[in-house]
Amino acid sequence: MISKNFAKKSLLSIAMTGLMSPLVFAQDVSVDTLVGDVDAASVESLIDPATYDYPEATQISGYELVFSDEFNGTALNPYRWNSQLRWDGEFNGERFEYRVINGEDQFYVNVLSEDQEHLDEIVPVYNPFQFDGSTLAIRAAKNPLQTTTNKLTWGSLDEISAQQTFLSGAISTHEKFSQKFGYFEARIKIPSATGTFPAFWLLHDKQADEGTQRTEIDIMENLGHAPWYVYNSFHYFKNVTSSYFGDANFIKPEPSGQVYTGTDYSEEFHTYAVKWTPGSVVWYIDGVQMSEMLNDEADFEELYVILNLAMGGNWTNFPANAGGLGRDSNDRFPNANDLVEFDNPALEIDYVRFYQAQ
Repeated sequence: MISKNFAKKSLLSIAMTGLMSPLVFAQDVSVDTLVGDVDAASVESLIDPATYDYPEATQISGYELVFSDEFNGTALNPYRWNSQLRWDGEFNGERFEYRVINGEDQFYVNVLSEDQEHLDEIVPVYNPFQFDGSTLAIRAAKNPLQTTTNKLTWGSLDEISAQQTFLSGAISTHEKFSQKFGYFEARIKIPSATGTFPAFWLLHDKQADEGTQRTEIDIMENLGHAPWYVYNSFHYFKNVTSSYFGDANFIKPEPSGQVYTGTDYSEEFHTYAVKWTPGSVVWYIDGVQMSEMLNDEADFEELYVILNLAMGGNWTNFPANAGGLGRDSNDRFPNANDLVEFDNPALEIDYVRFYQAQ
């Protein structure tokens, strides 16, 4: 197990050459002695000042650091982050409405919500964002507010929060930071638990009526029952209009969008990254190139960043040959045994650092 008190080191320079170098460890200190920086959440800068304690993160030839968070504080920085997905908790002119995507089983707790009802009714029940002075853990929990097994895909706060099995968290930079091209990396420890669906991904900033291809670059996705597999992918849609979602296109990188190296990625922190340049997206784990896609459809628009811990959903329940659990259709996650074995899994994030070419 890697101590949470390692020196945080960017792997961009390693990724540029494809060469590995050993991680540098700081003096081991008991986690109990760590104290988060209570002022970190109030710094109005897209770059966490703590990143400058790691010169290798900022002294990279040809690249400029434009966004970072070391998560050394005691709360999310609202200048950098939203604590929801863009379309979740959206105000429709009369009320805030909440959405369920991909058949997932979590309700995202939005600690930075503009919905006062959400702040009053949901946030006091559970906060999925937990800080230890060095990392952020997005931790899922059983939803004590669940009173129904409805499967609404959208509705009011009360309707959706009452039907979801779990509470969890998501952070995004929508309307705070987005860019076209660059290098995006995060040092993450994924959970190993049936039903977890952690992700680190880039998504289009524009709405349908603003001109978009709904571009999505998935830097790291995983299904918790198989922590040896990491997924890389690229999605986009043609002919998007305000009344038509668009024609879906999915491009699998080479040699495969399903990365397998024999490593159990839940046992330690690993750095996941993409280098996005005109006509090219290259995926890395710990500075080693895993896959590549050459396609200028990736050049269409700026993207923002999301890290989230989803639970369940359609992909989790796909057949085994598609990465899913491979259960019978009437034995969908979460079944009664899944709920008994559930033990509050977490997606742990050491840091995020994003760069643009100079």
